[in-house]
Amino acid sequence: MLTPAKRNVLFIVHEASFTGAPILLLNLLKLLQKEQGISFSIIILRGGPLENAFKKIASCIVLKPTGYSVMPKNFSWFKAFLFHKFKVVRMFLKAVQCDVIFGNTVVTSAVLHQLRWLRKPMLVYIHELKNVIEHYSNFNKGIHLLKKDASLFLYPGNTVKKVLESEYQVQAPKLKALNYYIPVNRYAGNTVANRLNLNMPDTIFTVCGVGTASLRKGTDIFIETAKAVCERANNISFYWVGGFENESIRMELEQKVKKYQLENKLFFTGAVAPEVVEEAYQHFGLLFLSSREDPYPLVVLEAAGHYLPAVVFKNSGGIVEFVESDAGWIINDFSPAAAADLIIQLSGNKKSLQEKGKNAKVKLDEKHNNEILVLTQFFDALQAIS
Repeated sequence: MLTPAKRNVLFIVHEASFTGAPILLLNLLKLLQKEQGISFSIIILRGGPLENAFKKIASCIVLKPTGYSVMPKNFSWFKAFLFHKFKVVRMFLKAVQCDVIFGNTVVTSAVLHQLRWLRKPMLVYIHELKNVIEHYSNFNKGIHLLKKDASLFLYPGNTVKKVLESEYQVQAPKLKALNYYIPVNRYAGNTVANRLNLNMPDTIFTVCGVGTASLRKGTDIFIETAKAVCERANNISFYWVGGFENESIRMELEQKVKKYQLENKLFFTGAVAPEVVEEAYQHFGLLFLSSREDPYPLVVLEAAGHYLPAVVFKNSGGIVEFVESDAGWIINDFSPAAAADLIIQLSGNKKSLQEKGKNAKVKLDEKHNNEILVLTQFFDALQAIS
């Protein structure tokens, strides 16, 4: 038995979207569901397509439905507003009953601050680096509130830890590692083959980018790299698996694809469910993480579960801790030209792709598909605040 004592934990999720932080917390909760020494309930601040997945595993309250902030101020909005206030009361009652409050991401800081008067121990799982932390702290004092309210900060990798230490002076006793848990084949049994129409001929080498298309994810760099590749090679295609951050970004990126005449070489799938993304990795030859800032991106770890290695930028964030020299390739500068050179080289080097893909899978199993390790880290954190 890993649990030190029976604990009732209230998990607070910033949104139920098809993005890394909610998906990763869902993985963790499914793992905790197996443990008899712990019970938990969930508060989702803003709804989304993962709502039902959360509701299947625990009591769950969604404070604001999808689209709440853009609803017209009519009777429907007023009804949603009243329901929201009622749900806030229910959240406080849940918080009164719990032993520990767990905030997932810096975005939950304002709600954690509202619950501080209960004097419950608070864990906060930081998935972000400086730019995103600063963005939320500018309008809701996020990190500054957390420094006062959080009993312990959890981090997925040393890059996030260093940011908390150097930029925000969080002291070592208030920091603990909690590895992401990525169960391999967690969607086994689902039949999603060909949902994205990814039946490419064997003569085409395919490169994928995965995530919400945006400047932070470097989707513009992805397009510039595809342009540089396709000017020199006609056997390589690019796919971006994921939706767009907003309509403006969609128009800007699609116009760039058209300008470069890449309509038959670079494809956007649009937003898709996690199980579809999982299946899609099997169809690609290489993952290109074009992100400008990404703390410890889920997509590289998911791809590793399918023996798919990644190309990443050195200064993009913490994923270089995983990739290193044996599970992919690291480019020193944010250079589409350098990325294009490497992709063209790798497209003809099946042996190297297979070798690094195998290494990535081994690392994933050791660090992120290890139930005992993740559970031990989680309960160590509970013990530290008891």
